[in-house]
Amino acid sequence: MPVRSKFPNFSRWLRLVLTSALDEMTDTLNPPPLPVCFMLDELATLGKLTVVENAVGLAAGYGVQLVYVFQDVAQMQDLYKGRWSSFIGNAGVRVVFNLDDLDTAKYWSEFLGGTLTETRGRQEDIYGLSKGDNVGEAMRPLVPPDKIMMEYASASGKMLVLVQGQHPMTTDRVAYFDDRNFDGLWDDPRAPLPPPQIPPRYAGLRDQSPPSAPPLRLVLPVDWGPPPPPGGGYFNSTPTPPQAAPEEEYPEEDNSRFDT
Repeated sequence: MPVRSKFPNFSRWLRLVLTSALDEMTDTLNPPPLPVCFMLDELATLGKLTVVENAVGLAAGYGVQLVYVFQDVAQMQDLYKGRWSSFIGNAGVRVVFNLDDLDTAKYWSEFLGGTLTETRGRQEDIYGLSKGDNVGEAMRPLVPPDKIMMEYASASGKMLVLVQGQHPMTTDRVAYFDDRNFDGLWDDPRAPLPPPQIPPRYAGLRDQSPPSAPPLRLVLPVDWGPPPPPGGGYFNSTPTPPQAAPEEEYPEEDNSRFDT
């Protein structure tokens, strides 16, 4: 899958591709000779996918392997509600590292179980004199949450691996580009981009110079009219003051008939 910055733009397209691929793989019970592995990094960014939710428990019989990555337990609980624990329960291998969420660290601490430890207590009277010792047993977590967050932090380079049916183990976290077993099986994003490949039919056009453009010619009108007035041009910027309209002359009316 692409990097995080591309998820908002391509989330719908990725949902369509993933749904179509899983539907095609689980349409008939005819698993391929080699299982098909779906690497679903940042799966929560795509939202809830019912096809993935159903494939978690059924895909193994169809020759499909799912590798899904979540940031914390809250992402699974928010998207898949009552079935979020199926993602952990049906996983053959669980890998835990770089935990910054306390609730997630508590969940894995409880998942690892506890150990029975002996507790001792002493009773004293009001004068500080001992009245007796108590010996008991208490259940404590095998790995406390704070220890999980410290030992498997990003800077430690360690991770907690829980293989189904085996005891928990701590291993080194090796980046894929540092693992020699994967040499030649991935594209190095740090390498410079190769030059663009030109199809053979266009290879000969690279050395050809572009055709020269014809010279530009300025075509002027033949009749420019009368010459411009002195002190100005055709585009004189001095505005001409408006002239008042001539007054109309009206004939004088004869008002003698109104004289007394």
